[in-house]
Amino acid sequence: MNPPDNNHHPAKPQAWYRLFLVFLALIGGGLVYWATATLGPGLGEDSAKYLSVAENLLAGRGFVYYNSYALAQWPPLFPMLLAGLHLISGVDVAQIGRVLNILAVSSLIFAGGLLLERAFRHRIILAVFGSILIAFSTPIISIASNISTDPLFIFLVILFLLVAAAYVRRESWPMLILLASLTIIASYFRYAGLALVLTGGAIVFFAKRKDFVKATLQAGAFVIVTGLPLFLWAWLHNYPRVGVLFGGHLPAVPLSNVTITIDKIFGWFFPITILNIISPLLILAVILILLLTGNRLKDWAEFAQRLITPDILPSAIFLMVYGLMLLFYTSSSEARYLGFDRLHIVILPALLVVGLTSFERLFPKYLYRLPQPLLKTGIYLGLVAFAIISIYDAQKYARVTARAGDVNYNHIVTQELTQSELVAFLASLELDDDDDALYSNNDSVAWFYVRHPITVFPRDYELPPSEDDSEPSWPPQSANGVLVWFYGDLDYTPGVIFPQEALDLGWLTPLYTSDLGDVYQLNPASP
Repeated sequence: MNPPDNNHHPAKPQAWYRLFLVFLALIGGGLVYWATATLGPGLGEDSAKYLSVAENLLAGRGFVYYNSYALAQWPPLFPMLLAGLHLISGVDVAQIGRVLNILAVSSLIFAGGLLLERAFRHRIILAVFGSILIAFSTPIISIASNISTDPLFIFLVILFLLVAAAYVRRESWPMLILLASLTIIASYFRYAGLALVLTGGAIVFFAKRKDFVKATLQAGAFVIVTGLPLFLWAWLHNYPRVGVLFGGHLPAVPLSNVTITIDKIFGWFFPITILNIISPLLILAVILILLLTGNRLKDWAEFAQRLITPDILPSAIFLMVYGLMLLFYTSSSEARYLGFDRLHIVILPALLVVGLTSFERLFPKYLYRLPQPLLKTGIYLGLVAFAIISIYDAQKYARVTARAGDVNYNHIVTQELTQSELVAFLASLELDDDDDALYSNNDSVAWFYVRHPITVFPRDYELPPSEDDSEPSWPPQSANGVLVWFYGDLDYTPGVIFPQEALDLGWLTPLYTSDLGDVYQLNPASP
């Protein structure tokens, strides 16, 4: 299965393959369009925060969420992009996010196909197979069907890998500047862009490795130059406002993250019904046994040499660096949820490059004893089966999401909610930004459907007033506005207690009542 290496004189690109990538890119973008055509893009709490920052920038309030808290959990470039495109087009920021995701998915599919083409020029069937898996990746279609930075970030990662390969093949200052620029831009979309900072430093060191001192200095310079802009944002903006540099996150448990990562990766390729019967750890163990028993030291040495060729090395380094971040930095409690792949799916293009290289170079030698027609038929049938599974899952996701909304990241744009009388009533509210307050037990949902700044709801307040006759903390005696109280799955804000006593005291007047939620007019107590 070993093709000749020809990295310095690559084979001429095949026109049919480029047309095939264009076709896949259109299909991938079309799936996202289909999934979001009826209800619009999915929205979770993170999505609402991105959109609210964009609207607050347009309103002159600065980098703050809908509840006036400072933007610190993520870098600022995505909401800036949404705001800028709104100024140009006048289109709502949510619809701009939808269009961006459709374009980003199509672009990352095409770019991912180019990455695979350069890695497998002489075995183009592997590039075709990998491109299909990217184009019909349900996790990618899912994240792109919601407002998020992920599709754009993955696209930038693939561009980084393509430019890094070109730089390793033929060092030049223009390529190095382009590599650094992509690194800075990506890190301003996601803090995970720091993985590109470290990957780029390692690539520069490798390219200059013949002169250790020069390699160390240039690699260090790359890390400093590309990491400094994000550090300045964190130091000058985040730290003075929230006391942390790169946003808070729940603890990472490395051992749990190993299992979580393995489960997610195998979930991208195998049906869940199979994984419910056969553990991904068992499948991985079988694969490792086949690789170890089916290859000699010479084969592993040739595989290692293949990994350090220009078209493979950047993907291998990025896979290692980002993989370590997944293990030691990712919140285990958040990442464990089925369907939550947005942090892990970033590695898919690089994983396919390294994984298909392993398949190409480390295919167990004793299997060659089988009749060649039987062996080739088995391999092709296996590849076709994986491709069919991906295609089926992707179209199924798009079909279901178009009807009912995304179920992985979205809780705001659902069929039940968007078609409810509650949302129609919220849209009819007219609140003054300066004089009226908006309270809710679910800030993100209330903000999106009212588009009004949220006043933070006090947690675990006590009613009636204490014995020292101090004024009640909620509602403020000077406040006007409304309280939106959601029920069911939308009633999840921790520490908020239903203000029944405030209702009994006459501080609230019911305006609208339904099974999904109630709306109250604030009637502050007299001093």
